[in-house]
Amino acid sequence: MESAVKPAHSQISGTRDRIEKGMAEQKAEFWIVRVVTAIAVVVVIAVFFYPVCEQSREIHDGPSTLSNIKQQALACAMYMTDYDDRLQPAATWMDALVPYVKNDLVFRDVSMEDRKEDEYGCAFFSPLSLVDTTKVMHLETVPLTFQSSDLSRNANGRLDLLPGRLKDGMNDVSFLDYHAKAMPKDWPHGPITILLKEPDQ
Repeated sequence: MESAVKPAHSQISGTRDRIEKGMAEQKAEFWIVRVVTAIAVVVVIAVFFYPVCEQSREIHDGPSTLSNIKQQALACAMYMTDYDDRLQPAATWMDALVPYVKNDLVFRDVSMEDRKEDEYGCAFFSPLSLVDTTKVMHLETVPLTFQSSDLSRNANGRLDLLPGRLKDGMNDVSFLDYHAKAMPKDWPHGPITILLKEPDQ
């Protein structure tokens, strides 16, 4: 006749199995709660920061144009290393710089709203056409490329082309020392004069 009482070791084994199963379920529930909490935190952060990111993207239209203007100046610098420190001809300045830029977008003013495919919005300071830059003084004051109201490819001219498209009428300008910055609406305060070094300098 079989005994109705189970051996003690099988009772202990069954209890241990139930405890381990319960602990495994608790662990799984614990990890599910942590994952759901982490997802909720990420969603809350995204909700708070999305408007900030959108606003930042709108604000960065100016710096993107400034970056393009800076890239134009650096392309001019590379061109000059190949052409004995002389700048490219004003009439074909963009075409001359094509080998020195990543793509044609570098020549575009991205701050322009509703810009057409054949509109560029940047110009070259025409008095610098074919100039030997080793003879120019005060490079940091001489404009090189800038935002322009002339939207054609290879636009060039003087600073009366400045359009004032940025906030507060400012304009992005690069200079002959290859720095670029947004210049105030009332800049320049007078005519830009290119000073040349004396032959013995």
